[in-house]
Amino acid sequence: MNKIGLIARMILFYKKPFSVINKVFSKKNIFSLVQSKKGNYFLVRDNSRDINTINEIFLFKIYNKYIRNNSSTIIDIGANIGAFSILIASTMKECKVYAYEPSNETFNILNSNVFLNKLHKKVKIEKKAIASKSGKRKFNVYPGNFEASSLYKMANLPSYIEDVECISINDVFRQNKIQHCDLIKIDYEGAEYEIIKSMNKKILGKVDSILIEYHLGDTDSIKTKLLNSGFNVEVMPATSKSGIIFAKK
Repeated sequence: MNKIGLIARMILFYKKPFSVINKVFSKKNIFSLVQSKKGNYFLVRDNSRDINTINEIFLFKIYNKYIRNNSSTIIDIGANIGAFSILIASTMKECKVYAYEPSNETFNILNSNVFLNKLHKKVKIEKKAIASKSGKRKFNVYPGNFEASSLYKMANLPSYIEDVECISINDVFRQNKIQHCDLIKIDYEGAEYEIIKSMNKKILGKVDSILIEYHLGDTDSIKTKLLNSGFNVEVMPATSKSGIIFAKK
């Protein structure tokens, strides 16, 4: 979408659109609070892509067609500042969202956004990375491009390392006593491969659908695992190395 089209949509969505538009093109490294016309609040970093993340999920609705209206249990892997979790929890009357974000600053914003929207009873947040197994790992954080942060070195950009606690997806189900999951959303900048590979047959049997943003170009390994586990799989490339995989039963 061109700049004029983006600005037009933002004017319709945000309560004070011109201050938000300024933040999109700002180079200042400060925090701001923005509000949508429907009443959702978001704490964002001005010198980042936080507003872009909100726009993708709320304005462009990139995930909406993958969400069932009666979804009751959602796992958000790579919750970032909480836009997807807030979308789910604010539109589904009866649901529980398990949101995972390991990076210190981003987690604190996620926590703030969940409480600002009074969704803390519906969204359970965990300061952990999802990985193939539980334990400690190094996490690459990219200031200004926080959504690219990953367990893997994914970009040739300025970054710093955080030590993070990891939990396996199998342990997520066990610890939260999840017997059925409507949707797992995975946006984890390269870690999607080890997450899917590590999911055992029993856990996959409890899942209705999985939405994955892939980043390394390889779709065959994920597609084969999910097909063999009883899912119908659709691959939708966005570029030569990235896109969406949607699997459902």
